[in-house]
Amino acid sequence: MRPLKLLMRAFGPYHGEQEVDFTTFEEAPLFLVHGETGSGKSMLLDAICFALFGRASGPEREAGQLRSQQAEDATLTEVRLDFRLGGEHYRVIRRPTQRRRKKRGEGFTTEDAHAELWRRTPGMPEEEEGVLLAEKVGDVNAKVEDLLGLTAEQFRQVIVLPQGRFRDLLTASSTQRQEILQRLFDTEIYARLEAALKERARAGKERLERLRERNAALLQRHGLEEADDEVAKAALQERLSEIEKELEKTTSTLSENEEKLKYVSELLQAREAEETHTATLVQAQEALRMATETARQAETTLAEARRKAEKIHSLTAEEERLKAALKDATALAVLAKEVKEREEALTAARRAAEEAEAVAEKHATDLRVAGERLEAARERAAPEKALALELKQLQDALAQRAALEEAGRTVMQAQETLKERQAERKHAERALEEAERAVDAIQARLRQAHAVMLARTLEPGRPCPVCGSTEHPAPAGKEAGDAPGEAEIAAAEEALAQARAALEMTRQAETEAARAVSAAEARLQALRQTLALPDRTPEELAEKARAAERALEEARAAAAEAEKLERAVETLKFRQEELTRSLEERRASVSSAEHELARARGGLEQLLERVPEEMRSPEVVEARLRDVRGRRAALEETLRQAEERHGKAAEALAAAQARLHDAEKARAKAEAAAEKALRRYLEAGLPQEESMPERLRDRQAELRAAIEQLREVRGRLDERRKGLRDTLAALAELAQERAALEHEHALVHGLSALASGDNPARMTLQRYVLAALLDEVLAAANHRLRVMSQGRYELRRRALPGDLRRAGGLDLDVLDAWSGEARPVQTLSGGESFLAALALALGLADVVQAGAGGVRMETLFIDEGFGSLDAEALDHAIEALVNLRAKGRLIGIISHVPELRERIPAQLRVRKGRNGSSIEPVLP
Repeated sequence: MRPLKLLMRAFGPYHGEQEVDFTTFEEAPLFLVHGETGSGKSMLLDAICFALFGRASGPEREAGQLRSQQAEDATLTEVRLDFRLGGEHYRVIRRPTQRRRKKRGEGFTTEDAHAELWRRTPGMPEEEEGVLLAEKVGDVNAKVEDLLGLTAEQFRQVIVLPQGRFRDLLTASSTQRQEILQRLFDTEIYARLEAALKERARAGKERLERLRERNAALLQRHGLEEADDEVAKAALQERLSEIEKELEKTTSTLSENEEKLKYVSELLQAREAEETHTATLVQAQEALRMATETARQAETTLAEARRKAEKIHSLTAEEERLKAALKDATALAVLAKEVKEREEALTAARRAAEEAEAVAEKHATDLRVAGERLEAARERAAPEKALALELKQLQDALAQRAALEEAGRTVMQAQETLKERQAERKHAERALEEAERAVDAIQARLRQAHAVMLARTLEPGRPCPVCGSTEHPAPAGKEAGDAPGEAEIAAAEEALAQARAALEMTRQAETEAARAVSAAEARLQALRQTLALPDRTPEELAEKARAAERALEEARAAAAEAEKLERAVETLKFRQEELTRSLEERRASVSSAEHELARARGGLEQLLERVPEEMRSPEVVEARLRDVRGRRAALEETLRQAEERHGKAAEALAAAQARLHDAEKARAKAEAAAEKALRRYLEAGLPQEESMPERLRDRQAELRAAIEQLREVRGRLDERRKGLRDTLAALAELAQERAALEHEHALVHGLSALASGDNPARMTLQRYVLAALLDEVLAAANHRLRVMSQGRYELRRRALPGDLRRAGGLDLDVLDAWSGEARPVQTLSGGESFLAALALALGLADVVQAGAGGVRMETLFIDEGFGSLDAEALDHAIEALVNLRAKGRLIGIISHVPELRERIPAQLRVRKGRNGSSIEPVLP
């Protein structure tokens, strides 16, 4: 994982928005983060850890405590991190749970935690997010852990070494170190192999137990559960031989009975067929007699029906005449109904026209009233603009009065301030005079002391070093007095300088106060000159403004009412046009209805003149027509039925004659078959006295019962034989399968126990692999640790666990070359622990990056720890980091050690201030 850009908003000490572009360190991947204590250096690691996992880099700060106390209420705390993982680019955005000001109303509300994870294309513009991978906090946490291959705790142990926790990876327990290494090197396959072997051993044991249970169940089914396998097999084989003998005997008896049943059934079937065909012949003879009689009766009925059918022609003519009469009667009824409907339509049209005329008159009245109300409202709304202008003038005048009062108060305050500044200036002048007198007194004392010292050096006749005279008429006294020291002189001069500076400051303050008084008086005078309505008092202006405001509200209400009335009048006018058109349509409908009624009455009168009185009712005509049609149809149906019966009788007579012929032939054939069946019956040795149908049926039932009983016996014997054979085969198969499975289970169980840690070293297969990988990591780490510790220390994996009751193999010791003995890594001092932890982290990064591990470790952040090193150890540590930088990894060091600023030119400088901290990149 390699960070690209980090954006923090209202995060920790960064109350505004701060961005760190890690891509600027591509050419100098080793960089230093430095700044004053409390400026927020470690918060950079908190921001990275929070962006990835929703947690800070240490347990001291919870996610809810990361919001800047100086942030504005409207600004939400947010962290955005762009990072690279292999060839893929990602962006994660997080916001913690926080309080924000409500968008509507007063007060605050709680904003829930939020997270988003995006996949981005390299070179994508900053404002574009990419493809959304997850957007819920839990989903983003799981996805980030899956991508990085590390939990938050493991990330802090191998990539981010937070302040005070750089020893975590070094001093972690064997179990904790296993969790880290198996994620880094993706050794889950060995854990899955351990689980698979254990599962296979367990399954093999269960299969063996199931085989034993099946074997016992087979023997129990035959009552042999107490016998061993060989004895049971012999007993089962003996039972099988006895059953096969009994089955052979039963099968022979069954075949004999089936043979006898066959001949008895054939003879009985032939005798029954002979009897059946004889009865059929008698029935055919009787049917022929009845068919002959029916044909004679049908001939007589057909002749009578043909005689009656001669009346059909006259009935057909009567039907045609009635059809024409029915048509005229129907037309007459239709016209009468139409006349009635036209009369009703005319009445309805006249009523609708009267109603439309009444509605139109009422609407005209409503339109007139609305127009009068509209004119009244317009008159009341007319003074709206004048009233608004008057109210504006009055309000401006009131505002001027308030500004004038405020300006007066400002003048008084400025004058008071000026008096205070003048008093302060006079006080400062007196202080300056006192300081000058003090300096003069000290200088006088100093000169007196110098004169006394000089007088002591004067000798008669020798020139004075000051004036050159050889005479010294009045030298200074012999006592030098209390000469001021340098500290006293410097203090007096410092006090004088401070008094002068204080006087200058008070003079400037007095000048500024005087300018403020002038400005306030000028503003007051300007307001007095531009005062509107100067003859009115504020109370009068306020009362007049209230009256104008009430009048304006009334005018505006009238204007609103007029606007509504205008829309109402427009609606009424539109409605009046619709009502006028509707009234014209109703009047046209009345005229049309009158015309249609006259036309219908004319047609009705013409038809009444043509149709006789008795033929004007369609019902009467229809009744006559139905009677004629019924009589004609009855005659036609009678003739049809007679012809149909005559034809059927002829067909039945011919069929009866054919059936009689067939019955005679079938009876002769049945007699021949019966004689043949009797011969086969006698040839089989069966008694002739039992050849009658009644005796044959009894014999047949007896044989069938015996056969059924024998078949049941044979079936039970066959089932028992099959059960014994299946049991013997199953026992043989189970024995073979159990032998093979016992061999396999012994092998798998041994491998599973070995891989699961059931060995002298108490080491599982995965831990064994991890131990080998850890040896590689330690080899790479010791290469640096020997240099940084000047050959004294070397990390070693403890060969055997210290406690045989728990799994080991990943515990660490340190070999001290000075004592020649190994001891636990926890015994190292603070500086030594830091060097060992740093070497271990760098070695781990080398091995993971070189191998096919599950994590790409392209970044390392170290927070403090360098302060515990002496100068020489610090040099060795920096040399190791510089060498690591050459491999392209990004290494960030957070430290306040001054030597690091000189050794690491690429830097992030963190400055703190009253308005929050800021970050400034410094590049070489």
